[in-house]
Amino acid sequence: MEKGLFISFEGIDGSGKSTAAEKLCAYLREKGREVVFTFEPGGCEWGKTMRDILLHGSYAPAPRTEALLFAADRAEHMAACVFPALERGAVVVCDRFADSTIAYQGGGRGMDMESLAMLSDFAAAGRMPDITFYLSLPVDMAAARRQGQEDRMEQEKKDFFQRVADSYEHLAQQNPERIVKIDATCDADAVWQQIKDKIDAFLQY
Repeated sequence: MEKGLFISFEGIDGSGKSTAAEKLCAYLREKGREVVFTFEPGGCEWGKTMRDILLHGSYAPAPRTEALLFAADRAEHMAACVFPALERGAVVVCDRFADSTIAYQGGGRGMDMESLAMLSDFAAAGRMPDITFYLSLPVDMAAARRQGQEDRMEQEKKDFFQRVADSYEHLAQQNPERIVKIDATCDADAVWQQIKDKIDAFLQY
């Protein structure tokens, strides 16, 4: 039986989820927990090549191919990283997980969400996060916050990201027992305080 805790962070590119995830890792380590920070795609050694193909390659795969590649990355990620960490009692904090597939390939690419959910469930061996922090931010604000060179996904147009954002909102409404919606329109300290309050209540610190 697993002894660990699985936490994921979700949101459109530019929402600040990666920064918030790193803050949570530092906070939990201060509390004496073993924390494994990881991400998708590319969170395991094999997945580094997959990340390059999906986000940095010059060739844009067909939507169905893209979904299958993300699923393959997730399957290996779970086997090589997430499950071993959970089994030894660690807290796994993952920057993106299955909700990204539904939001990006489902909402953004317009693929059948039920099929995507089944594919992701198979890849993850049925394991979903115990708690997911969804950083909600308007598309225009997220675009303004993005800095540096953009990967292939970040170069998509505004209407793509609006469909992604709408899908995230729908997922949050459908899964209130797992997904915690965080107002990401405020500054980083206020975002972190929302997350800290929720994780403290969840773990009863």
